[in-house]
Amino acid sequence: MSDPSLHDPFLRVVRQEHPDVDLVILPPAATPPRTESPEVLRQARAAVQESRRTLTRLLAETGRPESTMVDLWSTYARTGSRHRIARTLLADLPEAARTLEVVGDWLLAEGWDARPCADGSPRLRAVRADLVLEATGHPTAIEVEIRSVSFPLSDATAASLDEEP
Repeated sequence: MSDPSLHDPFLRVVRQEHPDVDLVILPPAATPPRTESPEVLRQARAAVQESRRTLTRLLAETGRPESTMVDLWSTYARTGSRHRIARTLLADLPEAARTLEVVGDWLLAEGWDARPCADGSPRLRAVRADLVLEATGHPTAIEVEIRSVSFPLSDATAASLDEEP
């Protein structure tokens, strides 16, 4: 097998000047598609809207509508796909463990398949359609994250979905 660094002028000089240095050449990153199928676009739009709606209603249900939500796309450079992440922190809770139970009960009532973690830790995991919600309890706070499945979306499409209400 030939050394790929020999085909690149810069890397060839580095190899010659520093033979003791290991060079690792990664494959080029995948590029996202130029256009998406209507079905992928529909699913991605639904994931964005449902994650926002769920967190907004969850904050209202727990009496924390003023809490900040972070809503973004996480991109896998290697595959060119991305998934939606929506997060919030319910802070300054006098009884975080009890609030985590309320969150679980509310998710069940909303049609999520919500379950506490089997290891007994103050965490729960809920699944509905293309979304997974994980809530982690701390002494006076609860972290909530909703993550979608991966979608092959272009940068322009992801940005346009961010701008939709």
